[in-house]
Amino acid sequence: IELGAGFNPVLTGRENVYVNGSVLGFSKDEIDRKLDEIIAFAELNEFIDAPVQSYSSGMRVRLGFAIAAQMEPDILIIDEVLAVGDMGFRSKCYAKLTELIEKSAVIFVSHQMYFVNRLCSSAILLKSGQKICIGSPAKTIAEYNKLFSHESKVVSGDQETFVQNLILLDQNKRVTDTFGWCDSLNAELDLFVSRKYEEVALSVTFMGMDGATVAQCHSSFNEFTVHNTYTRNRVRLEIDRLNLNPGAYYFNLIVYDKTNNRQLLWLYATKKFEVTGEFCGGAALQYSGRWHVGDGGQQ
Repeated sequence: IELGAGFNPVLTGRENVYVNGSVLGFSKDEIDRKLDEIIAFAELNEFIDAPVQSYSSGMRVRLGFAIAAQMEPDILIIDEVLAVGDMGFRSKCYAKLTELIEKSAVIFVSHQMYFVNRLCSSAILLKSGQKICIGSPAKTIAEYNKLFSHESKVVSGDQETFVQNLILLDQNKRVTDTFGWCDSLNAELDLFVSRKYEEVALSVTFMGMDGATVAQCHSSFNEFTVHNTYTRNRVRLEIDRLNLNPGAYYFNLIVYDKTNNRQLLWLYATKKFEVTGEFCGGAALQYSGRWHVGDGGQQ
């Protein structure tokens, strides 16, 4: 489960390929046949004869994964170590895992839900060593997301700009925190701004349960600005189609001064809502489209 476990730091990368391969149960002849492929996959050609103690942690992981993958194991257990390395190498590792799944049993341990959904045929959610859920990746990812909650808070502000009475409404203008995929979403709020600011603009982002921003609603900057009344400004946002993958999300709000684009207020995780429906895939933002097939130039 720990790639490169047992590497001798004094030996070179090439020597450690033989040592690690023998630990995995392979003969010298088998390693001889695979050696060039291992070195090429790890992309360590110019460093393969340097001692492993001079390698970075990412280089050790590269070599460890290359050994394990090229040996075509019957069972491969991969931990979160693939978070190490550049994007190109990670992509190559996941492509290799896809190949290995066809002929090996792969146990993939990760907090990256996109890759769990992409690679796994079933998933188990563990918490403190106890099984919470077992089933399809979609079902298990939904349960994983429920474990996380974020406290609503003001990340930044000038103490004179604040929001009250924020509500979310469905297409029938009913207050709700549950929406269907591609339903419309409306938000209404009371905005209070210091009389120091003549015009302000607003921006809304949607955040997943892991704290990552998954989508942003176009800023009001170019469409309209709030001409400050110095009392209550009632503001409404209308989104025609909520193209978020079914799951739980947070509504974040940013208010800024239009004159100098200075942020006046950032409300983090201010409203939690859920999108229902059938899980569509790994990406949070999902677009609906129309497919056509042509025959002899005719659509």
